[in-house]
Amino acid sequence: MPDFRDLFCSDLNRRALLLEGFNPNGIDYIEVPVDDQKHIQVHFLKPLIPGIQEHEHLFRIEGGVRTRNIHVAKVNRIGDTHLEVVVDQEGDFSTYVLAIDHPSLDAPYSRCEFRFKAGCPSRFDCQPRQECPPPSLAQPLIDYMAKDYASFRQALLDLIPTMIPDWTDRHEADLGMALVELLAYVGDHLSYYQDAVANEAYLESARRRTSVRRHARLIDYRMHDGVSARAFVHVEVEEGKGSLCIPENTVVLTGIQEPLGMQMPPHKTLVPKSLRDEALDRAGAVFETLFSIRAHEELNEIPIHTWHNRECCLSPGTTSVDLAGNVAGKLAPGDYLLLEEIVSPETGLGADADPNHRQIVLVTEVLPKKPEEVITDPVRRNAGDPSTPVTRVRWAEADALRFPLCVAATIQSGGNTRFETRVSVARGNLTLVDHGRTISDEPHKVSRLAAHPTLRTAQQIPLREGPLGFRIPFPEETALRP
Repeated sequence: MPDFRDLFCSDLNRRALLLEGFNPNGIDYIEVPVDDQKHIQVHFLKPLIPGIQEHEHLFRIEGGVRTRNIHVAKVNRIGDTHLEVVVDQEGDFSTYVLAIDHPSLDAPYSRCEFRFKAGCPSRFDCQPRQECPPPSLAQPLIDYMAKDYASFRQALLDLIPTMIPDWTDRHEADLGMALVELLAYVGDHLSYYQDAVANEAYLESARRRTSVRRHARLIDYRMHDGVSARAFVHVEVEEGKGSLCIPENTVVLTGIQEPLGMQMPPHKTLVPKSLRDEALDRAGAVFETLFSIRAHEELNEIPIHTWHNRECCLSPGTTSVDLAGNVAGKLAPGDYLLLEEIVSPETGLGADADPNHRQIVLVTEVLPKKPEEVITDPVRRNAGDPSTPVTRVRWAEADALRFPLCVAATIQSGGNTRFETRVSVARGNLTLVDHGRTISDEPHKVSRLAAHPTLRTAQQIPLREGPLGFRIPFPEETALRP
């Protein structure tokens, strides 16, 4: 089996294309004899080119737990499709990877997982089964902010359909409704005692900001006034524009419901300067970008490359992905990348896509791969067409994928079967925005007073607009950008 790492596909269409007689070769499977584990038997899909066994420096063994740094001592050719790789020591019970960096081998089939102890007796099945687990069921939503009689009563009424669907009577004289109101009454009294006596007495459970500030003052700590909210924004460049520069402190508006005059541009476009003041008045929230970015049209929607396999998904814990296209010059380490499901893998409709199957990762490496040169099938690609460039993107373990993300799927609809290649895509052009707007033309001169334990006086400075927002830079804010 080839090593596809985080991409698992149940329909290996690429293997069939390799066997049809195209130029690239690949590893088919690996055998390790039980009595001689230093001689690894490597079988290939098609006959090898002459002299490949003389390049043993291109063969390497990766992986291992107890036994690492295994080196290839010699490579012997046994047959047309069979090589014998001699190593300097035996491996342990963990999984290893044989990698051959030879230009005659196909990129996905140049690596293959194997185990030195595969022939040892075991009561388990030796064939691993990789499946994308279904997402966990959503638990009932519980309102933990319910603290009075009305909110407790409403929370209990919202919970009834999930626990007892057949109970639909909401009359006040119903015995069940009487029990609900009695529980809400008791909860109201208990909540009062907790807030008034227990919660405010301890820093871990205090609900009032004044109480927390007083607890902090007991240990000579002065608590600041908080930090404004932040969010990610995806910039979509209009087709044909190429690239667009989004400078720092660019204003981003949300929640504009009514049209702005007769010159209001279509949705998801820039607001002209003549309508700036009107847009600010009608906006539900105002944000500003924290750093400048160069948005590119090619990064609006990037297909995830499956190496022409079908029914593929990215498993939880994934830290790398292959993207179709050469985006190395536009996507760089330190940029953000969004992995998003755009259509349902079951119905193929965009309206049925799961909004929870979206995750933003911080790119750490962008590695252009050798263009794959396998597909010459006239149905898929005409002879002489340029090969498909592939770019591998990696991110840190802290941003590992939290859920299975379907990439390509076979969809059954109305008795018809079709293959959907873009169930999920990647998106670039992401920037981080901060809630609030910078006002630089305030007529009053504002001077900052340094915090000092002996300071007894306070000053009141009237401002024309408010309230004030508090933006506290986090340490990673400057380190994330190149």
